[in-house]
Amino acid sequence: MTMKRLLVSLLILAVQSTSAQDIYNKARALLTARDTTGAVASFQDAAKAGQKLAETHYYLGAIAFARHRIDEAILSLQASLKADDEKIEAIKLLAGIGEPLVGRLLLYDALRMTFRTIALR
Repeated sequence: MTMKRLLVSLLILAVQSTSAQDIYNKARALLTARDTTGAVASFQDAAKAGQKLAETHYYLGAIAFARHRIDEAILSLQASLKADDEKIEAIKLLAGIGEPLVGRLLLYDALRMTFRTIALR
C-alpha cells in the first residue's frame, strides 16, 4: 500500500470515528431529554458504527429494563459486559465468584478464535 493510500485510509477512519462519536453524543442528549425512543434509535446506530460499545449496550439495556423488556435488557447488558471484559473481572472480584485473572494475562488469538492465559511474574 502506498503512503498516499495509507493516509487517505487513516483520514477516512478519523472522519467515520468522529461521526460515530456524534451519533453516540446525540443518543446521550436524547436520553437526557427523556426521549427514549430517539435515544434507542441513536444508540443502535452508534452500536452499528462500533462507537463505545460497552456504554452503548449498557444504555440500551437500561432503557429496555425500564420498559420491562427483560429479555432484551439481558441481551444488551451481556453485550455491554462482553465489549468491556475488564468490568467482568471487577464483578468477579467484588462478588467473589468465578476465577479472576489476578496474576494472569488473558490472550486472544483472533485468527484461531482461541483464548489462553499466561502467568505474570
